[in-house]
Amino acid sequence: MSNKDVIDDFSPRLKHGFLSNFYPCTIYIDKKPFSSVEHAYQAHKTLDESARDLIRKAKTPQEAKKSGRCVQLRP
Repeated sequence: MSNKDVIDDFSPRLKHGFLSNFYPCTIYIDKKPFSSVEHAYQAHKTLDESARDLIRKAKTPQEAKKSGRCVQLRP
């Protein structure tokens, strides 16, 4: 596997970069926009709506991931 096949970089320059959870895209869950799949994934690790909203509004997927490590996990 060459470097250009690694998916952990969300750069649009990479052939498979769009497969990363960090790739910028807008998805809607319950009519609320999320800036990446990572934002949605991290937000839905908890049932706390205020924590979900904070993660949803994170500036970057990295920030969303960091915030997702601090939430109370759903059962």
